[in-house]
Amino acid sequence: HLIEDIIYDVIQTIRRDRARYEDDKEEVYRLVKEVIMPHVNVAKMSTLILGRNKHQFTEEQFTEFVYLFETVTIHSYAMYILEYKDSYSLYFRSTRFNNTRTAATVHMILKLEQNRKVNTHFALYYNKNNATWKIFNLAFEGINYGLVYKHSYNDIIKNHGIDVLLNRLRKKLK
Repeated sequence: HLIEDIIYDVIQTIRRDRARYEDDKEEVYRLVKEVIMPHVNVAKMSTLILGRNKHQFTEEQFTEFVYLFETVTIHSYAMYILEYKDSYSLYFRSTRFNNTRTAATVHMILKLEQNRKVNTHFALYYNKNNATWKIFNLAFEGINYGLVYKHSYNDIIKNHGIDVLLNRLRKKLK
């Protein structure tokens, strides 16, 4: 129920003061950072996205990449949240666990107007150290968020280098 609780918390917060959030993106970013991001393992996402290329990063470059990627992620989540309308409805299917119950997939269906729907899958893993579930990947409408970033970021690294990737992420956030 973790994902369900988070999503409904964010929706209720936006509903209480939609005008405030629509007028001030920084407020939406703050909401995402405070309510959603504590349940996302950005360092694990970053490691999975960079794959074999991670070993080319210095510690400082990786730290900056994680920060920039987290900020890009916050901005992306904020855009999705602001798109949510009160006429939409959400449904959650039963959570699927792996055999050892250390990984899970949560399937959320967002029903829009005119029988359109958006399928979202949240990939989570169980962190034994602090007994919490953490999100490490998302898929919207069959498009795997982590793989899309993995392919585009690794192409940039391969063709232009780490500094160009970091510069592009910095520019994206300006």
